[in-house]
Amino acid sequence: VILKGIAKKPFSLAVFENKLYWSDWISNTIQSCDKFTGKNWKILVDTNSTIYGIHIYHSVLKPKMPNPCNSNPCSQLCLLNSKNGYTCACTLDKELNRDNHTCRAVKKKVHLVIATGNTLIDYYHELLGKPKMTTNVMLNHITGIAYNPLTGGLLASDQLRDNIFHFNTHTDDLKSLISIENKILGGMDFDYLGNNLYLSDVKHKTIEVHNLDNNEKTIFYFQDEPYDIALVPEEGIMMVVFNADKSYRIDLMNMNGLGPRITIEGNKIPLIGPKVSLCYDRDLKQLFWSDQGTGRIGITTIPGLETYIFRTGLSEPVSLAVLGNYVFWTQYRSDQLYWTKKSNTQQYQKHITLKIPNNLDRIQLVGIHETYVKEHQCRINNGNCSHVCLLSNSHSYLCACPPDMMLNVDNRTCSPQTACNAGEIKCSEHDVCIKFDQRCNGVQDCPNGEDESSICDEYHWSKCKHQDQFECKNGECINKTKRCNSYYDCADWSDEEGCDKKECDSNEFQCHEGACISKYLVCDGQNDCTDFSDELNCDKHECETDSFTCEIGTCIPKTWECDGEADCADRSDEHEMCQRSACPSEMFTCLSGRCIDLTLKCNGISECEDNSDEQYCNYVGNNNYVNCSADQYKCFNTELCLPNEVRCNGISDCPKNDDERNCARCEKEEYVCDNQKCIDKNWVCDRINDCGDGSDEKDCDGGNSRMNSVSPISKCKEFKCSNGVCLPFIKVCDGKVDCSDQSDEYGECKIACTKANPCTNMCHKTPTGPVCDCRDGYQLSNNLKSCEDVNECEDNVCSQLCHNTNGSYTCSCYEGYVIRSDKTSCKVAGPQMEIITVSGNGIRKLSPNLNSIEVIYEEMNFEINGIDVNTKENTIYWSNDVLGMISKINMKTKERKTVTGLGKPEALAVDWITDNVYFNDNDRSSSIQVVCNLEQQKCAKVVSIPQKYRAISIAVEPKKGWLFWSQTIWSHYDRPMTEIYRSSTIGTNATAIVHHDLGIVFALTIDYTRSRVYWSDTFHKTIESSNLDGSNRVVVIYQALSISIYEDSLYWLMGTIGAIRKCKLYGDKSCTTIIIGISNIDKHFIISHTIKQPVGKNFCEKHDCSYMCVSGNNRSACICHDGYPKDSKNICTENTNTKIQFNSNIASHSIRQQRGTLAGIIITVLACFIVASAYFYYQKIKPNFSKKNNLSIHFQNPSFDHRNEINCISGLPPGEHEYVNPVMNIQQNKNENITEKNEKQIMKMFNFDQSDDESKESMNKQDIRLI
Repeated sequence: VILKGIAKKPFSLAVFENKLYWSDWISNTIQSCDKFTGKNWKILVDTNSTIYGIHIYHSVLKPKMPNPCNSNPCSQLCLLNSKNGYTCACTLDKELNRDNHTCRAVKKKVHLVIATGNTLIDYYHELLGKPKMTTNVMLNHITGIAYNPLTGGLLASDQLRDNIFHFNTHTDDLKSLISIENKILGGMDFDYLGNNLYLSDVKHKTIEVHNLDNNEKTIFYFQDEPYDIALVPEEGIMMVVFNADKSYRIDLMNMNGLGPRITIEGNKIPLIGPKVSLCYDRDLKQLFWSDQGTGRIGITTIPGLETYIFRTGLSEPVSLAVLGNYVFWTQYRSDQLYWTKKSNTQQYQKHITLKIPNNLDRIQLVGIHETYVKEHQCRINNGNCSHVCLLSNSHSYLCACPPDMMLNVDNRTCSPQTACNAGEIKCSEHDVCIKFDQRCNGVQDCPNGEDESSICDEYHWSKCKHQDQFECKNGECINKTKRCNSYYDCADWSDEEGCDKKECDSNEFQCHEGACISKYLVCDGQNDCTDFSDELNCDKHECETDSFTCEIGTCIPKTWECDGEADCADRSDEHEMCQRSACPSEMFTCLSGRCIDLTLKCNGISECEDNSDEQYCNYVGNNNYVNCSADQYKCFNTELCLPNEVRCNGISDCPKNDDERNCARCEKEEYVCDNQKCIDKNWVCDRINDCGDGSDEKDCDGGNSRMNSVSPISKCKEFKCSNGVCLPFIKVCDGKVDCSDQSDEYGECKIACTKANPCTNMCHKTPTGPVCDCRDGYQLSNNLKSCEDVNECEDNVCSQLCHNTNGSYTCSCYEGYVIRSDKTSCKVAGPQMEIITVSGNGIRKLSPNLNSIEVIYEEMNFEINGIDVNTKENTIYWSNDVLGMISKINMKTKERKTVTGLGKPEALAVDWITDNVYFNDNDRSSSIQVVCNLEQQKCAKVVSIPQKYRAISIAVEPKKGWLFWSQTIWSHYDRPMTEIYRSSTIGTNATAIVHHDLGIVFALTIDYTRSRVYWSDTFHKTIESSNLDGSNRVVVIYQALSISIYEDSLYWLMGTIGAIRKCKLYGDKSCTTIIIGISNIDKHFIISHTIKQPVGKNFCEKHDCSYMCVSGNNRSACICHDGYPKDSKNICTENTNTKIQFNSNIASHSIRQQRGTLAGIIITVLACFIVASAYFYYQKIKPNFSKKNNLSIHFQNPSFDHRNEINCISGLPPGEHEYVNPVMNIQQNKNENITEKNEKQIMKMFNFDQSDDESKESMNKQDIRLI
């Protein structure tokens, strides 16, 4: 013994010179000591991660020697041997020839095939190397798989192709075998003795037996729905899963369909399903079965029929396979493959991650094995049967016929069926005649039960106890309100028989039972109709002309193609051609494919992001020949080099702010993932990959670590050790001690959930006894043993409409939306939305993926206080309180209309139905709400705000006829108090709907789909929402300047960093960041799409008002310039306000045209400046300081109506500072304002893309002084 008591859990050893090294799993360290005495013990490495193998590297341990494998003597692998020579070896599927150098193919060893989607994986257990994956483009969605040992191939069913295929594992060839059109496959298995394929049809309640030699079939008929099948050809028996009245069971029966059926599981302890999987272990003669609903894997001996539970507490197992000494299984919506030894009765198990698509519900497993019996009479000339040879046992058989034929007296051949006698009727699929009075007698006389079909309703008498109940044909009683509701509430579907089906919309598909679903859910590989009719005959299904066909065959709206979002499961809608669309002639094409407005080329800012728009530009006065070092960042179009640390630090250090472009914008309480995704900091090291790239779970430590097997927290969701540490149930009673006090093992671990199982669903083994649990969609009832349904719709799981079902839920969408492939969120069916932004000097229109940037309007001294859009008219409205102006521009024709003399218009909102625009006017001691129509050239006062209050934000709901606004007053200690009001669109019935705990409501927006109003509170730094009457108020902790609602998400502007945050309004409410760019957005943005402005009737279209018409709440109202008409004849008095002026022109949106016009003036000013100040320049200024500039700083608090303009001339040399108090007297006369405005215009001609705080940086770049 070298060392004792110090090494707690040594794992890996290494020796070098006189030292021994090892890794310790308890302390996560690497330690060393003297290899002879154990002295000089040291800890060399201490880490938070588990250390596995260690290895010493030193050149002395790698002596140079000749490599005998250099000459490639082996056909595959060359291995060094102990005799300084080599030995050849082969890969797993080959063996060495007698020459000991070449390899030959051998029969494949026992292994697994894993099937999911259109991918097949060859998995050899416990062998090193990546499993072989085969993706077949001809397969779309594998729903069943079986192994054919006669050919060595796989039999795979594809519900989307309506076929069962044979896949040659050697050549990867695919061959169509059997059509499953108009069938719903429940399970399949292969009979290698009779060369028959057994498949169950859930829809028709049958099991079909297909002979693969002659392509003939016979059918077994049942009263219940058959699902999974497990065949034992050498015994002539099969096990079948049946579903009756939403209860599952496993029956044992003969493979020839005759004789009694014995229920071996599901009577004493019910099976919940909906997926019950079977796998027969021929070595132990045991049936392994799994139940998704109870999370159990059980074992039933055949023929003893003794059952015991092998595993409990699993998370929805859906597929099983037995291979050698191991049991394998997969779980619902999981990419993990689990296994354990068949002899291991404890909960211990292992798993690996499979590299498969993450949007698949179920992974199929099948074991590849040899045949167990070599010969059978059915293998010789098909047993002399003309059609199908069915096994009775390993030695005997019988012949069977197709449904439309009958067996002859020779019991070998088949012939067509005969006619029935008078007074009899024939069963349609069989040569069986029944008497006419046997129809509708309550007994199924035809094998398929057609004599007791829906035609018997008139003879049906209810036996239910209550008159408000309907009796299903199986005797079940349901509420009469569920009769003919387009949902199958009876287990036998009889409640929907003989019902008048409601008409579905043109964009919907009608299930056979009457329900309407989106047409884009048809043939998507998932059963959305309760009768599975949406997944029938998919091989013939074609997408309509207004749809895009994904490569896997599913359909999506045509407008979703190339929109930057992958909507097809195979991402085929975002193909290569999406990036090759040509830009319009009036736009510049970047090298990256982005389209930008021609006016943005050579503007000193890389709008293309690849700098292609700024190449070959002639910048006057710029000689940027400076090359920065590798650890420095060069500011765009300058000589300024900054340390790399300033990049993306949240502060604009470069004059053009380019050091903060394309950065991940996360809040202080958020964590920045390696892939630039933002997540909540509380999600870091929580054992869940929230980033998607795993970066939030790297280098985790201690109590909140993913790498540690346990974590101490105050409240445990599953098992709690005696010392307070939490464990998942999967680590309890698994034979491995995880709690330091060993409280997770021993005790009642061996008998819990086996001998005494009080649970009706899932049962977890613990040392203190069984603990009951429920699968997703259910929760424990008060008795802590049984489960009850959870109403998921109360948890806001759907983005729009939610319908709760037993154990689950279904989501649907409002008109104009289509459900996405995730079945929870909705997406607009029409064209893409557009983002309208206010930049530093204009209005821009951006595509959501920023592939297109168009300048709508540009102007010097451009300033916007409010902006809105009318998507129907394709126009944008904005306000300018300095000019007292409301402007309207057509985005296509660029026709601009204005109204001036309005006072101080600020926030505005457009009634898109009447094209009236509402705005706040704060040009007097009290604010007013005004409505204008620029087409009719009319304006009118709507609401007067009380004195000392100021209206800040505004929104309109024209279909309901409501106007919303916020009004703020500053009470004691300058603390703002705000109320949100609602009135009619003509100003009547004004009511405060929200008035508690409001600071400054800077922005208002309405979710017209869900009828909720959202607002941004810049004082409390929150976004909140409520119903349109102020009820059901919800707080979201964000700080935003501008907000908007689109589809299922809230969009909000993140300060002044040029980024918009997008947060889901449902589910986990996760957020993503859209980098717009500082040059593209200032403090306002709008999302423009017709879906945001629902179509409504314009009641003012043919009005007879003497002045102005306002529409709302399904009526129109006349209004005068100062409010309601004052006389009984509804005639307005004359408007004496001559300040209001209406104008119209075609806007020129190019600043460069203005620059060209003023070029001469600028040169003249510069010349005068140089001559007049030459003496002052050389005599008064230090020689080493030659760059000066006039700096204009513009302060504006959006919560107040104060503007402070500060003009100063800095004469300080570099390195010195000047501090100026910005609080100055703002009362200046008109001439001073004009002079100041002209100075600012000239400044902006040279710094047209700089914000106010950028002017300080640019001061060092230009030899200009303004006088």
